[in-house]
Amino acid sequence: MSHHIDLKQSLEHIDALPAMSVIAKEMLTLALNTEEGEARLLKRIIQNLQGMGIGKTNHLFREY
Repeated sequence: MSHHIDLKQSLEHIDALPAMSVIAKEMLTLALNTEEGEARLLKRIIQNLQGMGIGKTNHLFREY
């Protein structure tokens, strides 16, 4: 089944999309091919889970 997508029409409604969160933007800037980048990502995940009320998660990533 083939569906035609009108890109110009879609772009006219781009403002209807939700904004990218600060966390997502930060994650996109991390150099995940480095140990420092990976450590920063895991630290951010832990902070986000704790902020969501998931509970203590530090035991999952003790080395960080």
